[in-house]
Amino acid sequence: MDLIEIGQIVNTHGVRGEVKVNSWVDDLCEFYDFEKYFFKKNGEYIELTLEKLRFHKNCAIIKFKEIKNMTEAEMFKGTVLFSLKNENLPEGVFYVGDLIGIKVFAMDKEIGEISDVLKTGANDVYTVKTSEGREVYIPAVKEFIKKIDLDNKTMEINLIDGILD
Repeated sequence: MDLIEIGQIVNTHGVRGEVKVNSWVDDLCEFYDFEKYFFKKNGEYIELTLEKLRFHKNCAIIKFKEIKNMTEAEMFKGTVLFSLKNENLPEGVFYVGDLIGIKVFAMDKEIGEISDVLKTGANDVYTVKTSEGREVYIPAVKEFIKKIDLDNKTMEINLIDGILD
């Protein structure tokens, strides 16, 4: 089972066992697409059954069948939620976790590896840590990114003047 982190339960909501989830996905509406929800307890993933989903102030408000009241919901505060990884992402769309650690090359020369993905609004920006410990920022747009190969954990970029300075 291939899972991704989708958010964290940050609080209770009401008295009927609803939880407030701080989303780690780009668009809250993606919560409608998740078929299953899981949390990790004692090293094992336990499935939660979705009863109700709505949004309030940039958070997901979720009612799971297994959480009956506010007291039970309190016990889930701080819990990270997971869902099944979608293996059929649109072309050019990647999970951040799959990009971290990828080696970045330009003209067959290794530049470094992706250490972070920054959300800027217009487009993502890849933070690449060089072997010297410097950080280089590569915009995640087709003009810069030639190829991403998740199987080989490599990325080929177009090198432009000043990007490595």
